[in-house]
Amino acid sequence: MIERWRPETHTFHLRTGEATITLQDVKVIYDLQIDGQALYRVEPPEILPYRQELTRLTGFKPLQRDMRGRSRLLRSSLHAHLRLVDLQGPIDEATPQADVDRRARLYLLIIFGGIMFPNTSGADMSIRYLLFFEDLDRTGML
Repeated sequence: MIERWRPETHTFHLRTGEATITLQDVKVIYDLQIDGQALYRVEPPEILPYRQELTRLTGFKPLQRDMRGRSRLLRSSLHAHLRLVDLQGPIDEATPQADVDRRARLYLLIIFGGIMFPNTSGADMSIRYLLFFEDLDRTGML
């Protein structure tokens, strides 16, 4: 789709004609709230330890070789970790809430960092989105 995007008109040029994606489309496709308060995060001036935050919030401790810069992670390493987590068994009534939250954050990171806002390389993804999901109870209220 990147080759068909025209930044001058903010549209996709497809065989069938021009198409644009609206906020309404995003709401229908991803069932996301499009009205209300804006979602933003002001980072402190010091460098955030994104790798440590990933471990703290999800339990996933990536290898240094899987990191690209200070805030990008190889998608394949995250998918491999999630496969291992899923092999431990499905979530049920006996699963501790902390484990449910960690797994939810992993899936949200894949959705935001890999599907909705992917890196142009396709091989890595930003883990900065994870910080928006620190408090899952407030995530839908922003």
